[in-house]
Amino acid sequence: KLNRRPTVASTLWAFWLLVPKSVRSEVYYRFLLHFGRRTSSPYVTRLPFGLYAKHGLRATVTEALATQYVSVNTTIPVPTILDVLEDDAKVPFVLMTRVPGTPIPAMPFSCDDLSDAQLTTFAETMRGWFEQLRRLEPPPSQPRVCGFLGTPFQSFRIHHDRYVGPYKSLDEFHSEYYC
Repeated sequence: KLNRRPTVASTLWAFWLLVPKSVRSEVYYRFLLHFGRRTSSPYVTRLPFGLYAKHGLRATVTEALATQYVSVNTTIPVPTILDVLEDDAKVPFVLMTRVPGTPIPAMPFSCDDLSDAQLTTFAETMRGWFEQLRRLEPPPSQPRVCGFLGTPFQSFRIHHDRYVGPYKSLDEFHSEYYC
């Protein structure tokens, strides 16, 4: 990775992160209230300046850490995580940047709507991203099937409304109903 020199913006942001979490949380929620715009997800709000906030029970510190891990170890475009905190009620809040590109709702509804060149580019891009993800060394954790850092994870094939695992083996994971 490149060694970047600090900018005025990065220095100011570093000072902002020294502000107590309770104050930052209050500022973020007021910003959401006055400037937030709905997205296709009830848990993600679009903010000005290319920022997004993921909040509520579907936002997790583990997801933010996993996103940073992918960002550092691959060339896959993912949001830059700017801040992660929990409010007084322990509700997670993740502030992040927008990923460059065309938003999914603006994309064609079907691969049939893509030209041959677009379909080839899409397939090659996805293949490259999956290859990079498969080459990632997992962070050290004891269970064999688990979320990032050995935590429980969401598997909508097992339970759509709660976390599952971790599991000591693939056999234990596959013994789950619907898996």
